[in-house]
Amino acid sequence: MISATQGEASTHGTALSTRRVTRAFLIASSLVAAGGAIGILSVTGITTQAGGSRAAYYTALYLAVVSAATALTMPYGPRICHLFGTRRAFVLAQALLAVAWLCAGILIFAGAPEMTVLLTSALVFGICKSVAMLVAPMINKAYMSGATMSGAYARTSEIKGVAAVFGSILGGVLLTVAAPGWGMIINGLLFLPLALIAALRPPANIPPDPAKAGRPWRDIRDIFVTNRQMRTVAIVACAMVIFIAPLNTLIVPITDDLRQAPLLAAAGLLSAAIGLGRCFSAMLVDRLSRGRTELTASVLADVGAGVVLLLFALSSALLTGPVELMVWVPIGIAYGALRFAGRALNVGAANDAAAAHHPAQALAALFLVSSLVAPLGVMMWGILIDETSTTAAVTVAAIGIFVIIAAFTYRRPASPLSPGTD
Repeated sequence: MISATQGEASTHGTALSTRRVTRAFLIASSLVAAGGAIGILSVTGITTQAGGSRAAYYTALYLAVVSAATALTMPYGPRICHLFGTRRAFVLAQALLAVAWLCAGILIFAGAPEMTVLLTSALVFGICKSVAMLVAPMINKAYMSGATMSGAYARTSEIKGVAAVFGSILGGVLLTVAAPGWGMIINGLLFLPLALIAALRPPANIPPDPAKAGRPWRDIRDIFVTNRQMRTVAIVACAMVIFIAPLNTLIVPITDDLRQAPLLAAAGLLSAAIGLGRCFSAMLVDRLSRGRTELTASVLADVGAGVVLLLFALSSALLTGPVELMVWVPIGIAYGALRFAGRALNVGAANDAAAAHHPAQALAALFLVSSLVAPLGVMMWGILIDETSTTAAVTVAAIGIFVIIAAFTYRRPASPLSPGTD
C-alpha cells in the first residue's frame, strides 16, 4: 500500500512538474511574440521613414533579404540539428537572435546608417530564423505532450496571439514617442527568457535528433521528387506566403499609404487585431480539421483569408479616417485567425505527407520553398502599394490566392485528399 501511494505521489509530482515546465515555456514564447510585434513595428517604422514615397519598397527589400537568408540556410537545418542536437539548436538560434537584435538597436542609437544596419542585420536574422523556424514545431510538440504537431503549433500560436496584442499596442504607443532603436533592443531582450527556459528546463519528451547529417539539398529534392502529396502541400503553403502573409509584415507601409495618423499607433491597432485573431487559430484548426485532412483544411483557410483580403480592399476603398480604422479591427481578427490556422495546418500536413522522413527534413523542405517565394510576395505587394494603391495590392493578392488554389489544388482532386507518392 505504501509503495502504491508513493508511486501515485511520484506520478502526480512528475505531472505537476511537467505542467510547470510547459507553462514556463508558453510564457517565454509569449514574450518572444510580444517582442516580435514591437520589433517589426520598429523596423518597418525605420524603413518607412527612410523610404519616403518608396516606403513599401524599402520595407519589402528588408523583408526579402530576411527571407532569402532564411531560404538559403534552411536545407542545412537538419544537419545543424544532427550536429548540435535539436534542443541545443533551438537554444542557440534564440540566443543569437537576441544578440543580433540588441546589436542592431545599439548600432542605430550610435548613429550608424539605419538602412545599412537593417540590411546587414537581415542576413543574420534570416540565418538564425531558419533554424528557429525549423525546430519550433518539434519543440512545441515536445513541451505539450500528447498533442499533434499542428495542434501544438496552433496552441502555441494562440498564446502568442495574446502576447502580440499587448506587444502591438505597447509598441504603437512607445514608438510614437521614443526612438525606433528602443523597439529593437526590447525585442532582443525578450528572446532571452525562451533561450534560458529551453536550456535549463527541457521538456519531458525531448525531440529526437536526426540520425544522420544527411545531404542538405539532395534530401529536400528527393522529398519533392518522390512525394506528390508534399508537392501539393508546398503549393498551398507558397500561395499563402505570396498572397496572404505580406499584409501582416507590411502593416506600417499600408497604414502610411492609407494616411492613418499617428502612423505607428494606427499600425499597432491593426497588428493587435491580427494578434487577437491569432488567439482563435487553435479553435479554427480544430474546426477546419474535423472530418478533413489537414491539407484540405489548410486550403479552406487560404480561401477564407482571400475573402478577408477582399473585405479589407473594399473598406480601404470606401472608408477613411477613424471609421476605416475601426472596421479594420474585425477584419484583422478574421485575418489573424485564418492566417495562423493555415500555417499550423501546413506544418501538420507536411509532417504527415513526409512521414517516412525525420520531421526536421519534412519541415526543412516546406520552409525552404516558402522562404524562397516569400521575397516575391513582399516585393509584389510593395511595388503595387507604391505604384498604385493599397486597395489595388490587396485586391490583386485576393484574386491571386483564388486563382492559385483553383488551378493547382483542384486540378487533380485526389492530390490534396489522399497521401501518396509517385
